[in-house]
Amino acid sequence: MLTRIRWRAISSVADELAGQSPGDNAALTHLLLNFIDMVEKERRRVAVLEQRLMEEVSATEKVNHAHQAVVRVLLERVKGKTLPRFVVNFAEDAWCKVLFLNHLRSGQDSEEWQGSVRLLDRLLELVAQGQTDAGVIAPVLETIKDSLENVSYDAYDMGRLLGSMEQYFRGETISGSEEILSQDVSASPLQAVLVDTLRTNIPGNPAGVEDDTFDPVDEQYLRRADSLTRGAWVEMTDDGADKRRCKLAGVVLPSGKFIFVNRQGAKVFEKHRHRVAMDLQSEKLRPLEKNQLFDRALEGVVGEMCQSRSVH
Repeated sequence: MLTRIRWRAISSVADELAGQSPGDNAALTHLLLNFIDMVEKERRRVAVLEQRLMEEVSATEKVNHAHQAVVRVLLERVKGKTLPRFVVNFAEDAWCKVLFLNHLRSGQDSEEWQGSVRLLDRLLELVAQGQTDAGVIAPVLETIKDSLENVSYDAYDMGRLLGSMEQYFRGETISGSEEILSQDVSASPLQAVLVDTLRTNIPGNPAGVEDDTFDPVDEQYLRRADSLTRGAWVEMTDDGADKRRCKLAGVVLPSGKFIFVNRQGAKVFEKHRHRVAMDLQSEKLRPLEKNQLFDRALEGVVGEMCQSRSVH
């Protein structure tokens, strides 16, 4: 379907051509230049919309992946263990922010991310050992304090958290305490809790990251999915057997999410690389050749113009 702007431009050109005398090359040149200028402006407008869309999707994916990475690291280290409550508070509300921002700023392979993970492991190691040596503990707590200050963690909450850590490592544990579920917020920060889950206070939605489990697909269709380049047009058949054409605006990495848009640059749908390969295999998605696009576009223009003329 032609955009309203292009349809008006083509209709205007057709009307002017009908009123021009044969052989008036100057008029034809003027019409052609005006039409080319209109098409180029429309192309640039759509390109800007597509770029903004890709930036928004990429930013959302980056936040969701950072959230997922943080939750995974924390759960791997504390879930199912009995730990002092301050460790749970530290993971849920404080250190998750350090990990999250380091992931966003520098990525999962960076020294910043790896260092924050090592510091968490070191704290858990000291807790497991029941360490009381101030010379060993003080540098760890000081580094934790610096890291929390770097992410502008609330000073009052940080003071309470570090105070609980210092109490614990001085051996000021609760006598006769019982294990309780971590959701019991009224308990002392030194009391032992059984960690069954975490509620991290960071942006993002881990459910927004598509599951990696898919039905089997032939390797050749994965290669065909990878061969789709930005700007490639495809025809998608939905469950209702309706067909619609859309363009690949780009692929978001590292998730491998394909973003498809219509002629106006608006998102039509987004699919994971494996899902695109599955649709290629089932022929729900079919790449269109450039000559097919031109032929169909030409047919559409002629058909709409003929219909318009017949109405008048």
